[in-house]
Amino acid sequence: MAARKGNLVLAVVAPDASPHSLKKLLPLLKATGIQVVQGPGAATLGAAAGRDSTAAVGIIDRSLARGISKVFDEEAAPTGAAGRRQAPRASAQKGFRRIG
Repeated sequence: MAARKGNLVLAVVAPDASPHSLKKLLPLLKATGIQVVQGPGAATLGAAAGRDSTAAVGIIDRSLARGISKVFDEEAAPTGAAGRRQAPRASAQKGFRRIG
Protein backbone atom coordinates (compact mmCIF):
# COMPACT_ATOMS: atom_id res chain seq x y z
CA MET A 1 0.00 0.00 0.00
CA ALA A 2 1.37 3.38 -1.03
CA ALA A 3 0.28 4.99 2.26
CA ARG A 4 2.39 2.57 4.31
CA LYS A 5 5.38 2.99 2.00
CA GLY A 6 5.21 6.79 2.25
CA ASN A 7 4.51 7.30 -1.47
CA LEU A 8 0.99 8.66 -1.11
CA VAL A 9 0.49 12.43 -1.29
CA LEU A 10 -3.30 12.78 -1.25
CA ALA A 11 -6.31 10.52 -0.72
CA VAL A 12 -9.69 11.19 -2.31
CA VAL A 13 -12.38 9.37 -0.34
CA ALA A 14 -15.92 8.65 -1.53
CA PRO A 15 -18.58 10.02 0.85
CA ASP A 16 -20.70 6.91 0.28
CA ALA A 17 -17.91 4.45 1.11
CA SER A 18 -18.89 1.74 3.56
CA PRO A 19 -18.30 2.47 7.25
CA HIS A 20 -16.18 -0.69 7.42
CA SER A 21 -13.85 0.59 4.69
CA LEU A 22 -13.59 4.02 6.27
CA LYS A 23 -12.94 2.53 9.72
CA LYS A 24 -9.85 0.78 8.35
CA LEU A 25 -8.69 3.46 5.94
CA LEU A 26 -9.05 6.82 7.69
CA PRO A 27 -6.95 6.00 10.79
CA LEU A 28 -4.09 4.84 8.56
CA LEU A 29 -4.23 8.01 6.46
CA LYS A 30 -4.36 10.19 9.57
CA ALA A 31 -1.47 8.33 11.21
CA THR A 32 0.72 8.77 8.15
CA GLY A 33 -0.20 12.46 7.77
CA ILE A 34 -1.74 12.09 4.33
CA GLN A 35 -4.15 14.81 3.25
CA VAL A 36 -7.68 13.49 2.74
CA VAL A 37 -10.38 15.16 0.67
CA GLN A 38 -13.95 14.06 0.21
CA GLY A 39 -14.51 13.35 -3.43
CA PRO A 40 -17.35 12.14 -5.60
CA GLY A 41 -19.34 8.97 -4.96
CA ALA A 42 -17.76 5.53 -5.06
CA ALA A 43 -19.04 4.77 -8.58
CA THR A 44 -17.72 8.03 -10.02
CA LEU A 45 -14.44 7.71 -8.17
CA GLY A 46 -14.08 4.12 -9.31
CA ALA A 47 -14.75 5.09 -12.93
CA ALA A 48 -11.89 7.61 -12.75
CA ALA A 49 -9.61 4.83 -11.55
CA GLY A 50 -10.82 2.26 -14.08
CA ARG A 51 -13.00 0.30 -11.63
CA ASP A 52 -16.72 -0.22 -11.07
CA SER A 53 -16.51 1.57 -7.72
CA THR A 54 -13.96 2.28 -5.04
CA ALA A 55 -13.96 3.76 -1.55
CA ALA A 56 -10.87 5.88 -2.20
CA VAL A 57 -8.05 6.58 -4.58
CA GLY A 58 -4.59 7.60 -3.61
CA ILE A 59 -2.62 10.18 -5.55
CA ILE A 60 1.12 9.58 -5.72
CA ASP A 61 2.03 12.30 -8.21
CA ARG A 62 2.73 15.56 -6.32
CA SER A 63 1.72 17.86 -9.20
CA LEU A 64 -1.54 16.00 -9.72
CA ALA A 65 -2.22 16.10 -5.97
CA ARG A 66 -1.67 19.88 -5.90
CA GLY A 67 -4.08 20.34 -8.80
CA ILE A 68 -6.74 18.16 -7.20
CA SER A 69 -6.31 19.90 -3.85
CA LYS A 70 -6.71 23.25 -5.58
CA VAL A 71 -9.95 22.12 -7.22
CA PHE A 72 -11.35 20.92 -3.89
CA ASP A 73 -10.25 24.15 -2.19
CA GLU A 74 -12.06 26.16 -4.87
CA GLU A 75 -15.20 24.06 -4.46
CA ALA A 76 -15.19 24.84 -0.76
CA ALA A 77 -14.79 28.57 -1.42
CA PRO A 78 -17.98 30.54 -0.75
CA THR A 79 -17.58 32.54 -3.97
CA GLY A 80 -18.45 29.53 -6.10
CA ALA A 81 -15.11 29.54 -7.90
CA ALA A 82 -15.46 25.85 -8.75
CA GLY A 83 -18.56 26.56 -10.78
CA ARG A 84 -16.54 28.65 -13.20
CA ARG A 85 -13.80 26.07 -13.74
CA GLN A 86 -13.95 22.40 -14.53
CA ALA A 87 -11.80 19.87 -12.70
CA PRO A 88 -8.90 18.56 -14.76
CA ARG A 89 -9.27 14.95 -15.85
CA ALA A 90 -6.55 12.67 -14.64
CA SER A 91 -5.45 9.44 -16.23
CA ALA A 92 -6.18 6.30 -14.26
CA GLN A 93 -2.78 5.00 -15.40
CA LYS A 94 -0.66 7.84 -13.99
CA GLY A 95 -0.80 9.14 -10.48
CA PHE A 96 -3.77 7.10 -9.21
CA ARG A 97 -3.63 4.08 -6.96
CA ARG A 98 -6.75 2.30 -5.69
CA ILE A 99 -6.48 2.31 -1.91
CA GLY A 100 -9.90 1.24 -0.70
